[in-house]
Amino acid sequence: MSIISELLGALGLTATGSESQASIPRVEGCRSIVIEGISAEDGAPEEIGLVQELKRLWSELLARYPQRKKRIEEAIAVHGNAPEVQAVLNSLLARWAKEMANEEFDPITDEYQQMQTLVTQDLEDLAKLPLKGNRLQVATQREVIAVLKNPQEFHSRFNTFVRRRRMLEEEKEEYIRFDNLFLDLNAPFPIVREIFSKFTHVQFTVADLKAFISQESGDLTRKDVWGLQDKRRGRVTNAGRPLETDPYLGIAQMGDAAVTQAKKWATDKGLTLNPPEAQPQKEPKYAIPLAAAYTVWLAERMLNRLPNNKPTGEDFKKFVFAAYNWGPDNVVDAAANIAESNNTYTWADVAARAKPRPPLETREHIRRIFYRLG
Repeated sequence: MSIISELLGALGLTATGSESQASIPRVEGCRSIVIEGISAEDGAPEEIGLVQELKRLWSELLARYPQRKKRIEEAIAVHGNAPEVQAVLNSLLARWAKEMANEEFDPITDEYQQMQTLVTQDLEDLAKLPLKGNRLQVATQREVIAVLKNPQEFHSRFNTFVRRRRMLEEEKEEYIRFDNLFLDLNAPFPIVREIFSKFTHVQFTVADLKAFISQESGDLTRKDVWGLQDKRRGRVTNAGRPLETDPYLGIAQMGDAAVTQAKKWATDKGLTLNPPEAQPQKEPKYAIPLAAAYTVWLAERMLNRLPNNKPTGEDFKKFVFAAYNWGPDNVVDAAANIAESNNTYTWADVAARAKPRPPLETREHIRRIFYRLG
């Protein structure tokens, strides 16, 4: 193995090409918090997404570049009588200048692969320095640190940036991998839209369903959820719960009682789901339509039980998704508490003033779902 290969390997900079993203239909109007991040609000902390993390990493790299440049210039000043060393240092000094000065570079979308060749060229130059043991033959140990350590620290930070870019690219692919099922393509029973058509007070959309399931599954990143246990690419998270002990299963986190309600509702509406008998919610291809059916079952229940002057549109959906998280009885009681003193009421009213107030988990559940919907 060459010294360059060894240095590249030590820094984790072996070149690998990114996979091309499959050309498949996508659910429009639903974004990933894992990718985009979300701000702090109402006692809930900020969540840094991959996009924000990449912007921060690139800013840190730009901030480190002047220090790299300064230390190489100082080393050049020391080695005025060593032409072979000066030649290497001048080469190091000239490299990266254009890239670091490019104010239009977008760390999220612009090509970065060419910059990886600059790392290789840096390491090739460093390998040309006349070393004796661990020191330059013409320099003090302090000058070795100035010449060698700083460029490699810069490389390490750049490598972190590269890793996160690859993670972002992978996660964009991972987040759409079930979109064919949300869109009723290659689904075992292609009826998600038909399920939603059975409820007319508001029109639920495929994006609504994906945003809700994203909230239940950490934007489809949780390895401790049935259907995601084999996730290897992009962002991978794990709450640490054994799959076998979780009573709420699959990407929609449905219990067996919810599955029973969904199946009964579908039968009553003349729809045929026919999922396997034993815990079908473990498999995304069944969990998605079952979650759609259970959502409409909850919506009908909310429409029947909420106080008069019932909310409409997106606000009504918030009550439905709150019922999924907090339970229908709790949501109805909270709405009734507000309706006693108001002619009309909204989810914002209930979330802020109901007694008892919905828990932070439920308030965040709603905020995060509708943030994903833009």
